[in-house]
Amino acid sequence: MKKILTLLLTLITTGGIAQVEIRHGLLLGGGRGFVSGAATNINPEFWDGMATVSEIFTKYRYNALLGYRLRIIPPNGKAFYDIDASVSFKNIEYSIWPERIILPEEPSVLFFPMGGKRNFFMSLSLIYNRLIYKGLYVGAGIAPVYCDDRDPSVPNHFDVPLVVKAGYDLRFIDLSFSHGFGTVSLLKDRYLTSGRINDWQIQLFIPF
Repeated sequence: MKKILTLLLTLITTGGIAQVEIRHGLLLGGGRGFVSGAATNINPEFWDGMATVSEIFTKYRYNALLGYRLRIIPPNGKAFYDIDASVSFKNIEYSIWPERIILPEEPSVLFFPMGGKRNFFMSLSLIYNRLIYKGLYVGAGIAPVYCDDRDPSVPNHFDVPLVVKAGYDLRFIDLSFSHGFGTVSLLKDRYLTSGRINDWQIQLFIPF
């Protein structure tokens, strides 16, 4: 962000803003991902001493994104910046499986804690990109995100994923692949103590 603001200020004060190419338009995306660092505070007392946690299963089913991209291309054209404002929907599920360690006299079905996130996420990403061959480019940046989760048991709603991407710019359309690495545990509730959300997405940028 500091580099972008410095660049814009320099161009304005030196009269070079007219040489900067500004492109903007519709951003569409979709993909899946995975959950890392999932942990639980469930102990044997949760199952009346009959079981301990065997494994935590997570399933990142899909994500879908709709947004707006502002692309700033300085005069040299080799490096450029993307500022994306977007809303996405993510469907992530988990289940905690117990391991029976003491069989009761009358076997019963143990409760399998389940949960997840099926929520809207609002994000503003700042990405620095560099052309490497013709329209082929790579980029990296951050994508601060807010999760619209109404569950009172969820202690945190903000994350600042680190993003890497690769794409190809055809001028009239831009196709890219991005990967976001969550840095804060968003998958937290009454059963999970941590769980970072990691996304991969195919994105389509259609300039107006």
